[in-house]
Amino acid sequence: MTTNRSLITRLLLASAVALAIPLAAQARGPGGDCCDHAMHGGPGMQCMDRSEGDQLPPMLHRLDLSDAQRDQVRELMRSQSETMRARAEAHRKTHDELRQLPMSEDYSEAKLKALAEASGKAAAEMAELRARTARQLHQLLTPEQRQQLGKMSEQRTEWREERMERRKERMERRAPAAAAPEGGR
Repeated sequence: MTTNRSLITRLLLASAVALAIPLAAQARGPGGDCCDHAMHGGPGMQCMDRSEGDQLPPMLHRLDLSDAQRDQVRELMRSQSETMRARAEAHRKTHDELRQLPMSEDYSEAKLKALAEASGKAAAEMAELRARTARQLHQLLTPEQRQQLGKMSEQRTEWREERMERRKERMERRAPAAAAPEGGR
């Protein structure tokens, strides 16, 4: 039972992560630059080919989806893109206002609280939409595809943990140099 919950949790997380990238790319609008997601996102990530209008989440590119599954995924992504774009814009706007508020002449605790709540609400709505869409994507997959996606998710988690460990080691090496007193030369 615990193993099934753990597997479902990992699959939903992987789907949510896979969904976040194309929705963010869509939020940029047409003509947004395309980067090497394999470099930034680790195993299972690859760049979407915008020239073909492919809206598949990157991790799903590596699954052997049927034409019907591809069409269903594309339709799901298209149906969610406008909602996600609007929520991302609302979050960006409130986040920008919140960041500028401390230097503003009309600063108030009430305004701070209202902006923080609005920003949090927009972020929560985006997270909920991602999770719901990831669940819908997950339900379109066959058991074999779900298993393959789970393996890719595990590889991505391992890659991310290794990356964080390397980053931590770099920070620890830099910390003594930064803490050295300047007058000790």
